[in-house]
Amino acid sequence: MAGRGGVENLANGTRAFDGKGPDTDPRVHCFNAAGRWVQAKEPMHADIDTTKVNGVGPGLIFAKELLSLQQSPGSQIGLVPCANGGSSIDEWLPGTVLFQQMVDRALRSIGSYPSTGAQVVRLKGLLWYQGESDTNSTEAVKSFPSKLTDVFTTFWKRIDSPQDFVIQQVQVTCRVMESTKYLEDLRSAQLEVGRAMRSPPVWTVDAKGLQLKADGMHLTREAQYILGTVLAEQHMAIITNTTSAAVPWKCVPVA
Repeated sequence: MAGRGGVENLANGTRAFDGKGPDTDPRVHCFNAAGRWVQAKEPMHADIDTTKVNGVGPGLIFAKELLSLQQSPGSQIGLVPCANGGSSIDEWLPGTVLFQQMVDRALRSIGSYPSTGAQVVRLKGLLWYQGESDTNSTEAVKSFPSKLTDVFTTFWKRIDSPQDFVIQQVQVTCRVMESTKYLEDLRSAQLEVGRAMRSPPVWTVDAKGLQLKADGMHLTREAQYILGTVLAEQHMAIITNTTSAAVPWKCVPVA
């Protein structure tokens, strides 16, 4: 997910990031577009999703919260941003440019991570937030589960991940627009994938109810913070085997 938190409309008709994001942490690294590990900071997708104005996403907050929950001295986290805002599931299918870039960046990031001694470096999970671009027709919704399953299973095989690799699917949030009139159907399709997949296992975090910006589409900066925190809590629960893949986690509790 290429975040748009803190991106504002300017008086001259352009858009810009206001520069306000989470504090950096020397233990959290980011694999940039040039293939180098650097200290992670928002906007993390500025050199990845280059055709749009990027802002705060959930990535840095997720990593910092996960480190806090783990409380393991010497732990580090590397983030590999790959998102492209506004893309459909068809643009991520195996064989497409975006899918191949994701695979290539994942593999390159492992080989170049700044490890020391006997430290083993490997991917631990994929945070996935996509779907709103597929809510405009019943045909798109109907084919969505099989396509998303194809993306996850093929990515898993291409990176030759260990069995404890975890994929987390973040549910699409709600917006009221004619172009997304099949949103609830799409959400059901995503939940179907989460319930059905076991190899790789898919856990779901439901973003419905998080605060949206005035455009009715993108999450606010504060909502991104909540999302990142809940992702870390879910990830920790998976590591400690205290959660079920069949039960989605809610970012906003149901009254």
